[in-house]
Amino acid sequence: MEEQNLRQKELYREMHMSSAQQMATQSDAGVKCPHCGTVNESGAMFCENCGRAIGDSLCPYCKKPLPPHADFCESCNHYVKKDVCSFCGCVMSPEDAFCPDCGSSRAGIVCPSCHTTNIFGFCSNCGMALTESARIEQQLVRQTPLYQEMQAMAEELESLQKRMSLDTEEDLQRKQRADDIRERVLTLLNDGMPVTSLPKEEGANMNNADLLALLEKKRKSLQSLLDGMMLPVQTSPALSRRFVMARKPPLSRLGWRCNFKNELHRGPHECACPQMGGKWIVLEGKTETYLKK
Repeated sequence: MEEQNLRQKELYREMHMSSAQQMATQSDAGVKCPHCGTVNESGAMFCENCGRAIGDSLCPYCKKPLPPHADFCESCNHYVKKDVCSFCGCVMSPEDAFCPDCGSSRAGIVCPSCHTTNIFGFCSNCGMALTESARIEQQLVRQTPLYQEMQAMAEELESLQKRMSLDTEEDLQRKQRADDIRERVLTLLNDGMPVTSLPKEEGANMNNADLLALLEKKRKSLQSLLDGMMLPVQTSPALSRRFVMARKPPLSRLGWRCNFKNELHRGPHECACPQMGGKWIVLEGKTETYLKK
């Protein structure tokens, strides 16, 4: 883990220096700041006048600073790369309406499930795969034993979360009476023979304290599996977003913590530099409570 963190810091430094070399105006006197115009010493990474990173560029939509190698502005939620396809990461001309490689529209893809317009391979609202490459990667991931184990655990966790709505003793007693009635009906339908294999949900008949303990245990187990599917440091933001979304388990209470700013997002579509890595985090309570919309 420590070695990975060092690699991430090294990559960020390389990215920052590379961007500075591309963005700053070189002169015999030094490096000109792209923000205030002050000429700094050659090799300077921060302006001695305004203090801003010399390698930073400005968002063409809201004019807020963009970090080096960012393809997305977190301030105004616009994709800012005119020469790179947001869906597959391939080079395209600023005049192209469709990517010459994957065929995706620069204007975005409307999700057939929830009708949200998206600029990345997975729907930012419902998580549906929208491009052929996204669907292929998702199908391959879902066939792996690790994902199948994670999916089963996520479903158990979701079921336990729903049971937490029964937060009074009266509610629990009411459910127990309903289960007893159900069992008697099934016995009658079985010609009077007792039903001995009536399926029971894990956590049934537990009080809230026991449910919370079981919930925390399941949450930690799922988080351990998610930690094993962390996004490695990559160079392409588009491929990074596809990698992360293809491995998202069927669970609503999730956030994605990026390594770029150690910030919790609803997904990699909200991160300016997802190629810096990150992982899914199992949240406590409702997702809306923890994450900005």
